[in-house]
Amino acid sequence: MKVFLLALSSISFVYGYHNSSLPVQFVKANNDFTIRLYSHVTNYTLGNVVFTSFPVESMLALISLGAKGETQKELETVINLSNKTKNEIKDYFKSVFDNLKEIKEPKFDALDNILVKKGIDLKPEFKQLAETYFHTKFGSFDSKTDAVQKINSLIEKTTSSNSTHLVNEKHVDDTTHFIILSTQFVRGSWKHRFPKSDTYRGDFYNTKTDVAKVEMMKLSAHLLISRDVKYHFRILILPYIHGMAGFFIFLPDDTDGLPLIERNGHDMWQRRQFSRKYVEVHLPKFKIDSIIDMTHSLKNMGITKLISGADLTGILNENLDVSIVAQVAHIEVDEDGTKPPTRERDITENTTRAEEVEVFKVDRPFIFSVMYNDLGLIIGKVNTL
Repeated sequence: MKVFLLALSSISFVYGYHNSSLPVQFVKANNDFTIRLYSHVTNYTLGNVVFTSFPVESMLALISLGAKGETQKELETVINLSNKTKNEIKDYFKSVFDNLKEIKEPKFDALDNILVKKGIDLKPEFKQLAETYFHTKFGSFDSKTDAVQKINSLIEKTTSSNSTHLVNEKHVDDTTHFIILSTQFVRGSWKHRFPKSDTYRGDFYNTKTDVAKVEMMKLSAHLLISRDVKYHFRILILPYIHGMAGFFIFLPDDTDGLPLIERNGHDMWQRRQFSRKYVEVHLPKFKIDSIIDMTHSLKNMGITKLISGADLTGILNENLDVSIVAQVAHIEVDEDGTKPPTRERDITENTTRAEEVEVFKVDRPFIFSVMYNDLGLIIGKVNTL
């Protein structure tokens, strides 16, 4: 019998380095997992990419709580929770889900969904655990065709993207009885809106010789910015309206400087000093739809038992193997965010200031990340436009 795992997400942007209410050790574990997963995913994915690490992590954590033996050890090691008790793991993920649910702007919707083939019974203790600590919803399907329709319907509903046919009957067959879908939807408005009247046609250097004309947004505002002297890049934070989350842009000094940042990914999210400066930002409008098969990436990170020979007898009394771990992700960045801002005075600033201005022109490949209270939720890169 097979398990099908799918992480779904739709994103629009993220302000960090607040005093987090989440346990520091868990936040560090999450961010380390995110960077390692990014490294492996980009090895298998060419061009632009975006994915959300938290749905994958929460999905693996939920499975680990129903796993036994080597399968459990393997999962806990990869998500950096091998030194935590089951109660600590449950409480941590509950606190994250509860925190995300309470945020009004930007809005984070995170949810695990489990679909079980009719006639298959989950163990009551696992079902209660999933509902209580992971905000899991349950459903059922009676055939592979029904399962495919329900999965793709959830993709369309959750991501609001056109990638509604990721799953077909090649992925879900008659031996698939258990499906986990982990979703995350992020939407919100910039605190500092990019005036649409300032958007212009500008150059984006895919390489030093390949130049594309793009819609380039422009904004002048007081923003947090930092420079990494060792690896030659700057970081800019574009906050949402209420400042609990931010969209981080990692911009190399040189057009071909992105690989240096990627090779030293663990330094990206290290604690660093930010300065609030008056910044002139030039940022291209962009949209990315990613369809990522993460099976190979997770296998290379050390998850092998889950793919073949999994012991998930804490979930149900069946032999289970995972057939595929996939994610559909969508992001669109424009002048407003994902919806019109509510109060003009919160999102614009007077640009005629007699003070030093730092120019931050995103006209070459860059990495972006969405963070909430130091927790890395989303990561991606724009390689070509």
